[in-house]
Amino acid sequence: QVGNANNADLYYSIIDMSLDGGLGGVTADKNILLETSITEKIAGCPHQNGIDRWIVVHRWNSDEFNAYLLTSAGLDTVPVVSAVGAIHTGSMLHTAGQMKISPNGDKLALTTYYMNRTQLFDFDNSTGLVSAPIGLPETEREYGIGFSPDGTKLYTATVLYDTLFARILQYDITSNDSMLIAASEYMVYQDTQNFGSLEIGLDGKLYAARYMTNYLGVINAPNEAGALCDYVHNGYWLHDSICWLGLPNQ
Repeated sequence: QVGNANNADLYYSIIDMSLDGGLGGVTADKNILLETSITEKIAGCPHQNGIDRWIVVHRWNSDEFNAYLLTSAGLDTVPVVSAVGAIHTGSMLHTAGQMKISPNGDKLALTTYYMNRTQLFDFDNSTGLVSAPIGLPETEREYGIGFSPDGTKLYTATVLYDTLFARILQYDITSNDSMLIAASEYMVYQDTQNFGSLEIGLDGKLYAARYMTNYLGVINAPNEAGALCDYVHNGYWLHDSICWLGLPNQ
């Protein structure tokens, strides 16, 4: 688990899945400090071997990504370090945003909310290394980020701060060229209320947090370009629950 402010700490706990009738329970190895002074961004993905998993965080006042390998033997507490991309520093608001790894494990993207900066990287899911940064066009207050299931599209979502509209934007990232990616920008939707996190569901749809409402926005066909992605603003009703900026991180 990780905090939501600069100089946050990273902790881990061990869950024994044989406890509580197979539902799992936390063991005595609980809230073990792993790392200090990181941003709120955290992402995970399968290792290339299809068995182990990578857990990636970004350090505060640094350009370093730290990738931790989780195997059947436990968590390797010595990370793979990649110093690449922008330094995350300054205002506490610069720590906010999401980080995601593409479903096929070859790309990593993150937003840095108050810095108006979104970056796309190569990710090697065999070594845990992050490389080859590409800057996306500056918009206003990017917070949410998510890949399409096939990894060809990248979506960002913005928060109102000193702007008139919050937006969901789509980019085609297949070219791996910053100018072509920028030229592919498509505005999926804009609203006078905040968007927050973006998350792929088990159904392959991309869900968007809508701040202080009881609906999620839903992109029904996130692999498709432009209007064919089929965004529905009142896509999923939360009944009596109210959404904030976050959604469960897969």
